[in-house]
Amino acid sequence: MPSPKPVNVLRPRTATDLMDAAVGLYRHHFGVLLGTVAVVHAPLMAFQVLTSSGQAAMNNRWVGTQNVPGVEMFGYMAGLFAIIGLLGIASLFFAPLAAGAMVRGVSELYLGRPMTIAGAYRAARPWWMRLVGAQLLTQLITAGLAYVPIIAFVMIGAFVMTASPIAGGILMGVGVLAGLLLGLAAASVLSATAPAIVLENLNVVDAMKRSSRLVRPLLKHVLGTYCLLGLLMVAPMLAAYALGAYLQFRGGSPAGVSVMGSAMASALAATVMILIKPVMSVGLVALYYDLRVRQEGFDLEVMAAQLAGVAPPPAALAAAPAPLPVAPQPVVAPPDELPPAEWGEAKPPMPPAPPPPV
Repeated sequence: MPSPKPVNVLRPRTATDLMDAAVGLYRHHFGVLLGTVAVVHAPLMAFQVLTSSGQAAMNNRWVGTQNVPGVEMFGYMAGLFAIIGLLGIASLFFAPLAAGAMVRGVSELYLGRPMTIAGAYRAARPWWMRLVGAQLLTQLITAGLAYVPIIAFVMIGAFVMTASPIAGGILMGVGVLAGLLLGLAAASVLSATAPAIVLENLNVVDAMKRSSRLVRPLLKHVLGTYCLLGLLMVAPMLAAYALGAYLQFRGGSPAGVSVMGSAMASALAATVMILIKPVMSVGLVALYYDLRVRQEGFDLEVMAAQLAGVAPPPAALAAAPAPLPVAPQPVVAPPDELPPAEWGEAKPPMPPAPPPPV
């Protein structure tokens, strides 16, 4: 593990500065940050590769077949849906833990402290269930805001298309664009939820409110940073999918695909995603600190005290032994500091001091 860099300076940063800081921190601590993400996401991606390969194999088996056996089709569909469901459940429960470990680990690196993969996960474990709940609520809110205008405008556009195909297509495009913008805005407003849970020990609802209070005054700045980080991830992913599509259909039958090519395509896309995902995670943590610097004068001293003083949730402390009771000791003040009535007879006045010799 490389030695920690000197302590970073917490100061207001532009969107490009935040992206540069995220890339620089990832480059200097490449192994530990990549390992923190890969612990959870690499097994999930491996299952996706197997699923894609199995789907390609079954498609090739059924190429040119007019009547697919019902039992075989049912078994394939049941197995496919079971694997997809297991992947969704595993992602719901383990991806938030990886996000929490990245939040805590990046915070330690900001202070110039050493970070280990196991230490990051140990530090994030007490907030695991809160992170799961936060991810579930965030996804529901983001998807709801995105799909409502899309569904509404697509339905209206389909109705209008019977009279004017151009007008109907425009309405559908407007609905899709509005849904994407609303989803992006919702994701930006809630982007500081996980750091608020891990670093400020807030529950899910309070963390979401805290994220909203931090982001809304600087929504334009957050949207710009979010878009830059997204572009940094989307560009390599598009290149990976383009190369994967070439590998997938190369060497297959005219109506089918190459099983080996499909596996290679899925593995390539998964590898690229794991490689670039730490940049997004580091960037969001840096953005959280940038928001606090801009609005609250947050500095490294406050950050160090907060990381040292944040206690895990009460459930994590339930098994801790209770401290031994200590008998209270009576505090007796000196007689000169209490009224004479509390000590019985009044004390005689002190004789006056003799005059100094001439």
